[in-house]
Amino acid sequence: MSISLALLPLALVVRGVMGKKRFDEMVEASQVKIKTNFKDEKELVSTVRKAGFDAVKWADSIKTHINGEKEFFFWEFIDGQWTAVFSKYDLKESITMLIQKIEKTSGRKIFVTSLNENTDTVIPKSYPTNFKDKSILMKTLDDYGVNYSTQSNGTINCRIDNHTFKFKLNENSSYIIEIENEKDLKDIIMNLNNLDEDYRRNVQNKTYENLKTKVEEKGYKIESEEIMEDNSIVITINI
Repeated sequence: MSISLALLPLALVVRGVMGKKRFDEMVEASQVKIKTNFKDEKELVSTVRKAGFDAVKWADSIKTHINGEKEFFFWEFIDGQWTAVFSKYDLKESITMLIQKIEKTSGRKIFVTSLNENTDTVIPKSYPTNFKDKSILMKTLDDYGVNYSTQSNGTINCRIDNHTFKFKLNENSSYIIEIENEKDLKDIIMNLNNLDEDYRRNVQNKTYENLKTKVEEKGYKIESEEIMEDNSIVITINI
């Protein structure tokens, strides 16, 4: 008799690097939102382009570059108003220059809230993760080329380029990530997305190898293995 076992897709094996609620809170805290009185999308795009900036449709938003191609932000339609959504780490001088150029081009005041009203949010410096297995986490760091060292209390000190952060064990035996300098947050989160993908892949590989070992210990034979479109693996076992 043959039976098939499906290993869960990667997205279900381990959730993202941090829970949705905490991730949303982090994103919200790192944004600077400035409301405008553009009457519609057409006026926004026309005015921005006349001021010398680009305005490219990006899903439900509009993307505009500032400071050449080095930085960009999005225009989003929030609560009935077109709103400029900047990163807290964008240069204040670049944002101020953009505001001045757009308002000079339009000949009127466009931005109805000021930049200073939106820059006093405190960003938390530690976040929960679903990283629990130290050996898998360390393998993932090795694979990704992260320089790290471990402490006797389980803390893992990490460095990527010039950015430093730590993984610390919490009371639930899972790791939290602690970011020492909030200016590093943007780049570290980008790297964490890649680390998370590698970690999930390593978790699935370990689950897969453990399952194969148990099957062999029971004296069963694996008839076939198939990788599905969602990255799940279906193993057919002859028992």
